[in-house]
Amino acid sequence: MREDLAAASAEVVAIRRSGGRAEAAWLSAYHALARGRIREAVRLGREAATLEEGILDNAVLGVDRLVPLLAAGGRGPALRETVRERQGRPHPNELEIPLLIALVGEYELARELLPATGPQLQWERTFMDCLAQRSERGLDATRAALVELARTPLPWRRQAAAYALAETCSLAKDARCVLEASGSFRFTTDWDVESNAPLHLYGWPRVLLWSAQAHETLGDRERAREEVERLLGRWKDADPDVPGLAEAKALRARLLAAEP
Repeated sequence: MREDLAAASAEVVAIRRSGGRAEAAWLSAYHALARGRIREAVRLGREAATLEEGILDNAVLGVDRLVPLLAAGGRGPALRETVRERQGRPHPNELEIPLLIALVGEYELARELLPATGPQLQWERTFMDCLAQRSERGLDATRAALVELARTPLPWRRQAAAYALAETCSLAKDARCVLEASGSFRFTTDWDVESNAPLHLYGWPRVLLWSAQAHETLGDRERAREEVERLLGRWKDADPDVPGLAEAKALRARLLAAEP
């Protein structure tokens, strides 16, 4: 499996050539976010917002304002205002954005963004409740619940659960659990590293960093170096203040210092 976004980038180019300029700008904004180029992502989001074509997630969320908030962790009243000022709701098949909003900690807002009630959305509600109650449940109980949620057959649900599990295991300093969850996130069936999905593009840099840190904890400096170099390679032109960049550089420095 290729460890780059070449095919997904080619898809964006094809969309633009076919006349889908708004969709291409929207996807490009998330690609820029994945590469740590937040200012470029904001510019592309604004481009998508000014085009006449109707892009579902852009129309509901305002990608020009959502992208920098996601990059900064997403929490706070600005994100709630961004979403609530928009009219309408996502199409019932568009569940990825509510999951993404839940992953950055806006659980109430994520629930509001779910489509009309129905038994098919019970997984999403359970997932959001699990994250919202993480501090009350404790990390071990949350981890066990997320393991069960990750057994879902739908790939975007599995990936959301895997991301949340990797984050929870990182907080619990359980390196082996981090690596297992990271592997599930990156190699979910039908949802590989070439995906154009916003959830994937948002999550994979953090997953790489958690994976590198876990390998360091377990004493596998070679694998840790591979992971952090892969991340920093993608972030070679990243904005200097992108969250996680300083942490990744410090990890690489430690690994280099430890080499014989």
